[in-house]
Amino acid sequence: PVSREGLRKSAQPLTFTLCFVNMALVEFEIHGQWPSVDGKVLDALLCQEYYYGGVLAEPANVVYFKIGSVWHRLALDCGAIFWRTAEAEPEAFVAQEIKAEYKIIDLGRKCGVVGSEIKAIEPMSVRRGVGVSVSFSDGRKIIFINQDDVTTYET
Repeated sequence: PVSREGLRKSAQPLTFTLCFVNMALVEFEIHGQWPSVDGKVLDALLCQEYYYGGVLAEPANVVYFKIGSVWHRLALDCGAIFWRTAEAEPEAFVAQEIKAEYKIIDLGRKCGVVGSEIKAIEPMSVRRGVGVSVSFSDGRKIIFINQDDVTTYET
């Protein structure tokens, strides 16, 4: 097993094998360095929504956590978790050539978690995909789930 500390120190992709209730085995990979944010205050939580042809197709295409002066970028895709750092706050944009629009929503304010202390950010198993759970010291939680190549969130 890989510890949470091991997740933070590794720059190489890590593969986990998970067993679901129905006993089907699913693997997922973690790419990038897992951020060390436990016990730190969340300054912002932004979510990039993906629209295709004017219809919301993916509510959480990319998620941005601002902790201190650093933006941490989270993307979930086809059983993989991607962590990167970003230099600036994300901006909305339109890609007319593919009939796509990317909007930014302030999920942190919408959920009332800006200024909250992060208890943990952890990978989780979900049926037909992968997830990341963000828990706060006051007991609140936001879960990002990628199933069948669509990322959503639950509060």
